[in-house]
Amino acid sequence: MRQSYLSKEQTLQYGWRLVVDYPMDELYHSITREANFMMSFIFIVMLISMSLAKSLNRITVDPIREIVSNTTNIAEKASSKVSFKQEIFFIKEFNQLISNYREAFEQILSYINEMKNRKILLEQEIELKTKKIITAEESYRKLSENMVDIIYRVNLTPVIKIGYINPAAERILGYSLKDYYDNPKFIYQIVHPDDRIKIKKHISQNYRNQSPYVFRFITNFGVTKWLELKDTFVYGENGKTIQIEGVARDVTDRQVLSELLNDSINQLQTIFDFAPDAILMVDMETGLIIDANQSASKLLDAKKIDIIGKHFLSIHPPELIEYARENFLLHSEGKIDYVHIDVLTSKGLQIPVEVITSKLKLKGRTIICVYIRDITIRQQYEEALKSSLKAKETLLSEVHHRVKNNFQVMLSLIDLKSMMTTDNSIKNILFDLRQRIMIMSLVHESLYHSDQIASHVDIQKYIYDLIDKLNIFYGRSNIVIQKFIDNININFEKAVQIGLIINEIITNSFKHAFSKNSDGRINVILIRLTENTAKLQISDNGKGLPEDFDISRLSSLGFELVKILSSQLNSTLDIESHEGLTITLIFPI
Repeated sequence: MRQSYLSKEQTLQYGWRLVVDYPMDELYHSITREANFMMSFIFIVMLISMSLAKSLNRITVDPIREIVSNTTNIAEKASSKVSFKQEIFFIKEFNQLISNYREAFEQILSYINEMKNRKILLEQEIELKTKKIITAEESYRKLSENMVDIIYRVNLTPVIKIGYINPAAERILGYSLKDYYDNPKFIYQIVHPDDRIKIKKHISQNYRNQSPYVFRFITNFGVTKWLELKDTFVYGENGKTIQIEGVARDVTDRQVLSELLNDSINQLQTIFDFAPDAILMVDMETGLIIDANQSASKLLDAKKIDIIGKHFLSIHPPELIEYARENFLLHSEGKIDYVHIDVLTSKGLQIPVEVITSKLKLKGRTIICVYIRDITIRQQYEEALKSSLKAKETLLSEVHHRVKNNFQVMLSLIDLKSMMTTDNSIKNILFDLRQRIMIMSLVHESLYHSDQIASHVDIQKYIYDLIDKLNIFYGRSNIVIQKFIDNININFEKAVQIGLIINEIITNSFKHAFSKNSDGRINVILIRLTENTAKLQISDNGKGLPEDFDISRLSSLGFELVKILSSQLNSTLDIESHEGLTITLIFPI
């Protein structure tokens, strides 16, 4: 049951009201006890008074009446020697009556004193509670003044004006507290013009909705602030609203974020609707399409309302339904990213598409976002490109074959010329020329036998073939050539340059590094150093170079060719002679 209070009100500074509330139930029971006691006491006094009156009537009035009536016979009574017993009894009864009244008076005084003591105790209790209430009021006042939110009270009668507002209003809105108290219409003046009608309705006397409301206020700095108001309405005895007490919180940041979120949602919806690719939202559990964009309607040649609610398998040709089901499960499990498949339009036309999916959660359900791209034109281009590429592969293969054959003709002519001459110097020149032509021929042969058209050479196979041919040509079984070649992607031009450099250096080792019957070792290393650089190193354990050797003054064609080729490779060239000869080139790839 709701507790009732008897209030004593006192107005304090800044419009604060000190209200001392006494519990009505406790006060009511206390007064009831005192009233019952007084009623009982009065009733007893009345009974005593009635009894005394009856006794007095019997003892005093009746004898007096009898005496008065018999006045004329005084002599006669005297002569008859009347007894004085009645007079004696009257005196005793009268004394008793006085004693009873005295006792009753003393009891009344006792009760009066007890009531005074009770009054003193009650006043002391009220004073103690008043002090506690004042202390609590001071604590609440300090709490209110230090609150981050605005606390206010609006008096609605006799005119609408601010009854109290805490300092947070000055900090948030920039106006002094005096502005609020002095001007009854100030609250309307600082409300945003578009919200003034709404706030008037909100604080009208007949308004009863106490849910939070958000209004815009113009600060003293000209900035718009959003405040969320949570009000409690105070009603008078006639049931009308007399005051509004509430809290206002600055929700400007939240409101701005909310508006940005709404804008973002609208933008996302626009992006979804006007995306160039068809997008379907499919419920993973049921497989039903729950949304589709305009591109999906265009691709399937159907209205959006006709697409939504269909099973996703219905947009595929009958012969691809099982394939689509399997891929949908793989997509939902994240095992594949995309798939090529056909979709079926409302007119029965099959369109090749590329499907990409992603998953998201929507209201506790898993939704598969299906992105569908029409690849009809792309497939046509791919087919045309494949046909063109096939023709070019055939043509280029034929070119490499013819070039290789031309090199073979040149090599045959050189061999024929070498056989016809007896001059050893000419033979050596023809031999070196033959080796260099053979290297270029190997590159074209490698490209001719390649399965695909490309401007890059299988450098590992190319170098292996080159070294094997050199080894066979010189026939030095006592000299071992060790190879360590990375499978690096090198273009045609660099491959020819690298092949010529390897030929010149290995040929030089065979000719000059080892005596005729001595054993030896030649190492050929080609490795990738970084993503964009590689290292070619050729070394032998032969005689090495003379101590006074200077490559800048060297006039031999072989080393001159190595310098030119290394320059064409944009490489560094390092020559070291220690327990043999080591030549290192580092070049970009």
